[in-house]
Amino acid sequence: MDLSQNKFSGPLPTCFNNISFGRGQFSTDAFFAYGRYSVIDPSSINLPFLAMEIISSEYYITTFSEQEKVIFTTKSRSEHYAGNILNFMSGLDLSCNQLIGAIPPEFGDLRHIRALNLSHNYLQGSIPSRLSMLNQIESLDLSYNDLSGEIPSELASLNFLSIFNVSFNNLSGRVPDTGEFATFDDSNYRGNPGLCGPLLKRSCNPFAPHPENVGDQDIEVDGAIDVAAFAWSFFASYMVIVISLVVSMVFLY
Repeated sequence: MDLSQNKFSGPLPTCFNNISFGRGQFSTDAFFAYGRYSVIDPSSINLPFLAMEIISSEYYITTFSEQEKVIFTTKSRSEHYAGNILNFMSGLDLSCNQLIGAIPPEFGDLRHIRALNLSHNYLQGSIPSRLSMLNQIESLDLSYNDLSGEIPSELASLNFLSIFNVSFNNLSGRVPDTGEFATFDDSNYRGNPGLCGPLLKRSCNPFAPHPENVGDQDIEVDGAIDVAAFAWSFFASYMVIVISLVVSMVFLY
């Protein structure tokens, strides 16, 4: 379902969780009709849109119905798909609209969805931890919104997540660094100065100096010591001169 680049406004409807393709509510018969054939010459079988896979010396014959090709975007790639295989390549794209409000936790009920793109909107609030129920998700793009709070650590359980983008929000706290999140880098989190963690090379301790600024701080400290030493030496020299003048005047009179 591609509703991107429109002028839809208002909050995200919670009823999106009733979308059938995102809940796996489809018949497997609509996707394939398979049988096990013992054949010597596969070319003797004439079936339209034939897909074959050799398993244990037997052929699994899969037929797809002819449908119009559809462009499906996931993992930052757009591919053409045709036939009922689209039942297994479900995605929801609401990017580049004027949507506001929070991300409904009900989106976590779309457990069979492969891609979810809510980027380039005006969404606020936190990232629902229930999105960790999207156990088939491969691409999750929440960038260019006004989301705040921490990235739920539960998302680290998404084993198929290869594209994750929360850039240019107002997120804060420690970035998950386990599971698939260990493969991400700072390009996934740009524009969130409140985020921290080893992946970002930014300490979560507010009193710890940033590694890149340690040298500058040493220079500043050394400079401060030099100024203090100069001030004390100048004061001591001034007092010596004053005392010498006083002593000289006493002896003269």
